[in-house]
Amino acid sequence: MMTILYDDDTPTFHPSIWSDSFKDLYECFTNDWKGKNKAFEKMPMYGIKDEFNYMWVKYSLKRAKTIYGDRFYDSAYSVRNQNVERKMIELLGYFFLLNNQDYYGELIR
Repeated sequence: MMTILYDDDTPTFHPSIWSDSFKDLYECFTNDWKGKNKAFEKMPMYGIKDEFNYMWVKYSLKRAKTIYGDRFYDSAYSVRNQNVERKMIELLGYFFLLNNQDYYGELIR
């Protein structure tokens, strides 16, 4: 599990730090899709997932570690933080991982 931390225990994009504007956007998006496509009852989140075979992913991770320093959390190499990992699981309850091709393909159906 990898994320950039907003503070010591909170992953960026966790619902506890959403602005009112983002909360409204999230509700509008998910309400528009209710009953049309079960996958879109959550908002899509773009991530690199496990595509480590692409060189740009390795470079991106290296840059993230350099830019964010201690705020870059990688459970494979960091001291385990159960609060961060619990909050990441909560966050994934609001989003789903999807690549661009599948996302836009579904939108045009």
